[in-house]
Amino acid sequence: MSELADEALAAARRNRASLAGAKLTPATAKLYSQHFRLAAGGAPLATFSEGEFVRRLTDAVVLVDGSLQGRVAGDDDWRDGLRRAAEILEWLAHPDLDKGAFHSVS
Repeated sequence: MSELADEALAAARRNRASLAGAKLTPATAKLYSQHFRLAAGGAPLATFSEGEFVRRLTDAVVLVDGSLQGRVAGDDDWRDGLRRAAEILEWLAHPDLDKGAFHSVS
């Protein structure tokens, strides 16, 4: 494997470890909270912005990409990243988020 490929795989592992660990990151917990507030018919979080939405979507893409790299490389924990990406995508898919249920500040 080339040095660049090794660095990319190491970065993917770091991202997976930080975004798909046993505990939710504060940013992911905020999305989780937003999703369940909306699912329960509650008001959206005042601090949840469209920028938050985009950043969590980016996290999901990073996790999918890194997990697939890890799978090819033989990492045992590649599924953890896909699982967290699926959770993030599920929480982002709440229909009220498409209706602008976030604060206007990015």
